[in-house]
Amino acid sequence: MSDRNVRLVVLSRFVSRVGGEAAFFVGLWGKVAFEMGGSLADIAPVMAALGVSTIAGSAISGVLVDRYDPRRLLIVGEVFFVPATLSILVAETPAQLVGFSLVLGFFSAPVFTAAAAFAPYLTADNAELERVNSRLESAALAAVVFGPAFGAIAVRYASLDWVFVLDAATSVVGMLLVLPVRVRDVARVERSGAFGEIVSGLRLTYGLGVLRYLVIMSAALWTVFGIFSALEPVFFRDVVGTSIESIGWVNTVFGVGLVAGAMALPRLPRQVSTLRGIGVLVILNGAAVLFYAGTNRLAVVVAGGLTWGVLIGALIPLGRTLMQWNTPEEVVGRVTGSFQMHSQAGQLIPLIFVPWLAATFGVQTVMVATGVALGLAGAIGVPIARKLDRAVSPPPRDAVVGLGAADEPISPVG
Repeated sequence: MSDRNVRLVVLSRFVSRVGGEAAFFVGLWGKVAFEMGGSLADIAPVMAALGVSTIAGSAISGVLVDRYDPRRLLIVGEVFFVPATLSILVAETPAQLVGFSLVLGFFSAPVFTAAAAFAPYLTADNAELERVNSRLESAALAAVVFGPAFGAIAVRYASLDWVFVLDAATSVVGMLLVLPVRVRDVARVERSGAFGEIVSGLRLTYGLGVLRYLVIMSAALWTVFGIFSALEPVFFRDVVGTSIESIGWVNTVFGVGLVAGAMALPRLPRQVSTLRGIGVLVILNGAAVLFYAGTNRLAVVVAGGLTWGVLIGALIPLGRTLMQWNTPEEVVGRVTGSFQMHSQAGQLIPLIFVPWLAATFGVQTVMVATGVALGLAGAIGVPIARKLDRAVSPPPRDAVVGLGAADEPISPVG
């Protein structure tokens, strides 16, 4: 493994995600909820359009990773993503924003899928694979700290539209950083047509008990995000009574928690790095949602966001680790694409009924109920995970994703 290749990919992911996080948390939410004064009925279709097109893009992107490699896909994906994010600038109504969000979601999928599948193309060694994943995930999580903050600054000192210009600029830089990267050759499987390869990825994901458990737990978590993506802008505006900049700053604190969780993972007890540990972390995530959304006091929301961030920061890289450990390298792209499809579907499906639930029971009530449901999903999954753990050997402790004491810290400037 070349340290230079890893550093370039890590830096590329950080830079590109900084713009992406700013564009989503501040730009897209801010445009529909604050600039356009949109209601839940306006926000939900925008999030739905983004989700539907990302599912389609993820399915195709997984196949392209296996056929080519993540480096080529990421470069091409960033090239097409730049005009996609800049197109949001011309949207003047929620209906127009729905159309442009379809394009944005489709062309964001190749970048996310390529980045998620990159590690096996940089090293064949299992211990090194975990270190690469650690750095990639930590860089992505660190971007959640800086992205919303930069978005909030852009809104305060320039305008909301400059958030999307920032997103385009970071995508260009991210593309340039991976141009000199060299990836290793991995085993290939015979092509069976794009649709057949997508189906084979889904079949493998559901055919292996470990992958099936991981994708269901992941979908449960992302379903919560789908509900919150529709409700959170209104929650901040109507329940907490704060401004658009506050969305950026609260999500910056949330991002700090994400990085802290990833860094703390190797120091947690051995039992955490198991499928049962995934279930327990899902339960704790449900409890953190209650902390985050159970009040209208901004200080408590901030503290809840930090707590929730720590728990997600540990959960996401651990799930990624266990998924890659149980996936043959020749199909890691399509399996990664399957996981991306499920995460997007988890965010999309709630948009069908969330506006009605919020109108009937209230925004905050629905958010709190979501936390309870997530905790129950984790509790149901723990006995299943216990059985699976008996049949699957987890990675060695020194190879668990996360920043250990011997790892180099991730610097935002490389």
